[in-house]
Amino acid sequence: MQMPDGCRLAYTIAHEAWYPSVITDPHISVAASVIDGGGVAWEFIVEERELRHDEKAIRVGVFDDAFEVFEHVPEFFAALSEKKPRTLGEVVDVLKALGAVDETEYVRR
Repeated sequence: MQMPDGCRLAYTIAHEAWYPSVITDPHISVAASVIDGGGVAWEFIVEERELRHDEKAIRVGVFDDAFEVFEHVPEFFAALSEKKPRTLGEVVDVLKALGAVDETEYVRR
């Protein structure tokens, strides 16, 4: 991985945070989180989608201002290709294996 200077790979499990009532679809935000001072260098979303017959699929959404993620963490996308996760829990396992930090706010500050 080649994270931007001063950043670490991090994720937030939006539907498990203390503010889940405002979350309409379960998803994970993955980011190059700035270590000192907060904020992110880039961020993208991973969603779990229901298919027919109770099958699930993972969808990754990257806006054009975050395309550098493909250069910074190609290992993440390679792991998705290899492991073929079907749930957000399995995606979290991929992130943990890469050393990503859980920044989910489980308790209101």
